[in-house]
Amino acid sequence: MPNKTIVAMACVTAISITCILNGLNGFIVAISVGSISGLGGFALGKLKKP
Repeated sequence: MPNKTIVAMACVTAISITCILNGLNGFIVAISVGSISGLGGFALGKLKKP
């Protein structure tokens, strides 16, 4: 669990930095990428735990 928490915090930090550097457009892209990554991670978690 701690590893997933650390990764999640790193992702949030990266998204925040992207938002600051690129403005609103960067923020929208970051949310899109984060959503796709989150759904992918959720799907993998479901597959690993039957």
